[in-house]
Amino acid sequence: QKILQIIAKEDTFKLFTAPASPSVLDAFKDIQEPVGLQECQQALSRFFTAAITSSDSSTFYGAEARRMQQVVEGIFAEIQKEYASKAQEAPPRDINDEVVD
Repeated sequence: QKILQIIAKEDTFKLFTAPASPSVLDAFKDIQEPVGLQECQQALSRFFTAAITSSDSSTFYGAEARRMQQVVEGIFAEIQKEYASKAQEAPPRDINDEVVD
């Protein structure tokens, strides 16, 4: 949800987040809930790659699709960086540690 909010905010001209198709939400039509991060990243990447390849690279739509592809890459790079830093902060677990659900 948060990822789609960021994409909607970055989609200045609402070319990809407008209710009309094709919309970034179309990228998730064939995916079952819940969506994992990797699945989300792949779906968004496929969507923007299709938008790039289906339009002339010199058009405004093509340029915006490339920009949004970079936004998506940046979002997931930041998420991966955040997870990596949290993993380093977590103390190592011992096999004898008690796990609480």
